Amino acid sequence: HGISVKEILIILKELKEEDFKEFKWHLNHPSPEDHRSIPRSDLENKDRMDTVDLMEQYYGKDSVQVAVEVLKEIQRNDLAEKLSKMNFYTTGKLLKSGRKTSDVYNKDTTDYSC
Repeated sequence: HGISVKEILIILKELKEEDFKEFKWHLNHPSPEDHRSIPRSDLENKDRMDTVDLMEQYYGKDSVQVAVEVLKEIQRNDLAEKLSKMNFYTTGKLLKSGRKTSDVYNKDTTDYSC
């Protein structure tokens, strides 16, 4: 498993059971052109670890991006943002929903203290 899969698991553990159920529903009922559907039979009775494994099988390296999109769909922008940041710190890549890379690197980090 890649590091990004572990990040998704960390985030899913923060979801209440009802939110997690809705997260899985969106994996089965994606918005048009978002991502392909994971069959309900595959998602049924799956815990968070199993769900992350399924996401890795279906979406591969796009798993984090899909997770961010679904978190936004279920009104958990806080967790979507957190996952985007975690992914950036481990991969150096920003997701589509994140800020432009230049915004991150152009910050003045000079230490003016004596």
